[in-house]
Amino acid sequence: KREESNFFLTLSESQRSVYEEYLLKARGELAKEENGDGDKISVLAAITRLRQICVDPGLFLDGYQGDAVKIAYLLDSLDSLLQEGHKALVFSSFVSALEEVDRKLQEKGISHYLLKGSTGAKERLEMASSFNSDPEVGVMLVSLKAGGTGLNLIGADTVFLLDPWWNLSAEEQAFARAHRIGQDKNVTVFRLIASNSVEERMLSLQARKKELGSILGGITSAPFSKEDFAFLLS
Repeated sequence: KREESNFFLTLSESQRSVYEEYLLKARGELAKEENGDGDKISVLAAITRLRQICVDPGLFLDGYQGDAVKIAYLLDSLDSLLQEGHKALVFSSFVSALEEVDRKLQEKGISHYLLKGSTGAKERLEMASSFNSDPEVGVMLVSLKAGGTGLNLIGADTVFLLDPWWNLSAEEQAFARAHRIGQDKNVTVFRLIASNSVEERMLSLQARKKELGSILGGITSAPFSKEDFAFLLS
């Protein structure tokens, strides 16, 4: 059995200030694209910046000293879960975010693994085997790209997604690492969403496209229209 929850977090004042600054820049890129002076790649890059800010502005802003609400919440949650004997997977599309969590877990002395695209095949299997069998290893940090296929991580009963995005099939493949044949525990999936942000609008857009897809007889693929971009940056 698998349960999924969207958990909404309010950005700190320092995060919100950075977010609003980059939101204006993103809207500027969208206006240029609409006027024929820009392109979709620039708009997507600006949206990616906003998504990073929702996790931690320090991922790309040198010297950022403010809060990173999601990472703080995640670390608190992991502390509680580990004390109760649970094991958790943490997925992100941003390797830099996982590396920051990795650093914080090391500081706390929490045994864990970090699996990213550069991790070799043999090492991946060794990590997965150890994670599933060793009670001392409670957390596996996995990049969405690295964790898409072939990994059996049924040692986990809790999954966190740090930064939801439009690609539901990639999310589904990631969640399936814990929820597959041989899993005898209930698996709980938490999507961490920054309230009143591009992430929350993305959820609405996903729901709309999914509904449209069911009407048309199949899930519509996401790359975005100008209307979608405008909604995400509203």
